[in-house]
Amino acid sequence: PDPASPVGTAAVMRSGEAQLIAQVPDSLLEEAAQDAEHLALIRALGIRSAMSVPMVTGGQTLGVMSFVFSESGRLYAEHDLAFSQELAARAATAIENSRLYTDRAEVARTLQASLLPEALPQVAGWRFAADYRPGQRGAEVGGDFYDVFEVQGGQMVLLGDVTGMGVAAAALTALVRHTAKTAATFDPHPAAVLGHVNRALRQRPRIEPVTMVCGLLGEGEITLAIGGHPPPLLRRGDACERVGIPGLLLGAVDDYAEAAARTVALAPGDTLLLFTDGVTDTPGAENRFGEQRLRATISAAPPEPAALLATVSAALDAFAHGTGQDDRAMLAVQRT
Repeated sequence: PDPASPVGTAAVMRSGEAQLIAQVPDSLLEEAAQDAEHLALIRALGIRSAMSVPMVTGGQTLGVMSFVFSESGRLYAEHDLAFSQELAARAATAIENSRLYTDRAEVARTLQASLLPEALPQVAGWRFAADYRPGQRGAEVGGDFYDVFEVQGGQMVLLGDVTGMGVAAAALTALVRHTAKTAATFDPHPAAVLGHVNRALRQRPRIEPVTMVCGLLGEGEITLAIGGHPPPLLRRGDACERVGIPGLLLGAVDDYAEAAARTVALAPGDTLLLFTDGVTDTPGAENRFGEQRLRATISAAPPEPAALLATVSAALDAFAHGTGQDDRAMLAVQRT
């Protein structure tokens, strides 16, 4: 069809005005046809009556809906046009809502990806693996984060959980990660890093608690400091135990007592699992997943980091019940 024609879908798209052709004349079919063969095919359809209705929402025309009668012999009237306009408006709203949801979801995915490292480093003598799962469907950006990066004396390992979800949580996560990385550049002691993060949080206009575990990997050992976070679990052989000394929540008080650091020797094959409370708080049909189940799952899992995380994730997915799930993050560190 001619896009400049005053009749048809192109005209309706341009003007945003509906068109009703109660009886379609043969001359209109001749104008629409590209050649004699095309005209014969159009005539064979037996089109008797037609409507073209704009799909409008928010003052914008998204498309055109066309309606035709042929074999029935019916003819469209003004009341049919009013009904079709209402139908087209609802369809346009549905399309726009779908587009907005898709755009919002893409923004959330992009923002979430920017808060996590693109890849974990390759470090001689160590093996890393991480897993992040968003919470319930419909949630925006989550507040869990992790990172591994080089500092003086080794590698810094971080894992934490900020308050809330959405853009505000993303901004807080970015602040915590940037502060921790900057602080570790000047002083890589884990307790000192937590202290710097606490001071940055206390400068915020309102209380925004954060939990975090910070570890410095050295020669066959890791020094841990914990700020209100679940202590990591160490898989050694078939045993699994807590390591680290629990400390105060970050961002809660000005007179923050420096977290007590603990150095743990790691033998080849030992695997340390850092995790957020979304793991142990995973709701089941009757209760939470809990640390006891997590320890048992870790003890039965392969020690290799990626395989261990896959086993734990599968156990959590099988246990989970309902939609009220928090996002969860896990970081596994193994000495090779």
